Amino acid sequence: MGGYNSKTHSIPSNEIANKLPNSIHIDMEPMCAAELKELLIQLGIDDLTDNVLDEMVRMYDKDGDGALNYSEFLEAFGFISHNRGYCCFVS
Repeated sequence: MGGYNSKTHSIPSNEIANKLPNSIHIDMEPMCAAELKELLIQLGIDDLTDNVLDEMVRMYDKDGDGALNYSEFLEAFGFISHNRGYCCFVS
């Protein structure tokens, strides 16, 4: 698969949200890389290194707080899903 570019692909957040645990919702507390790792392991994605997860948080942390809020998480999760072929959220 080619690279993912959120500017050229749309990610229907309701499709992504339907695949996530109830703890992931619009009012959730932002999650750091360690919390992201725990969640991804719960979802069966257990082969991402700590360095990769740290870099993902840096890439998608648009507000610069060092953690992913709901919308930042959805974008990161869409990227992971798209590039691993779990499901394609792009139109």
